[in-house]
Amino acid sequence: MGEQSKQVKPSKAWLKMAELYRRFARPWEHICDFSDKAALEMYLFESTGKGQISPENGFAAGKHWMDARIKEWRRDIAKRYTFKYELYDSYPKWFLDKIGVDFWYVSNKPDKELLFGEP
Repeated sequence: MGEQSKQVKPSKAWLKMAELYRRFARPWEHICDFSDKAALEMYLFESTGKGQISPENGFAAGKHWMDARIKEWRRDIAKRYTFKYELYDSYPKWFLDKIGVDFWYVSNKPDKELLFGEP
C-alpha cells in the first residue's frame, strides 16, 4: 500500500478573503486567472511564503488593489473625505474591522483630528 498524499486546500478563512480579492480585481477579471489552480497558488504563497505567483493570478491582483484601496481609505478617513459608515454600506463589517478601518477623536476641540490605531 503506497503513501497517500494529503491534498492541500485553501482554508475557509482564506476562501472568505478570496471573495474580496475577486471583488477588488473585478475591473480586470477578463484578463485575470481565478481558477482553482490560481487560488491554490495564492493560498500557498500567503500561508507558507513559498512558491511563485503567476502574473495573471487574479487573487494576487485583487490583493494588490485591496491593499491600495485600504491605504486610500485610511488617508481619506483621516482627512474627512469619507466616513467609516460609508464603507460599511459596501463592505462586510468583519473585513473592515479586521483591517482596522476605524477612527476616533483625539481631543475635545471642535476641529478634532481623525486617527487610526489605539487612543
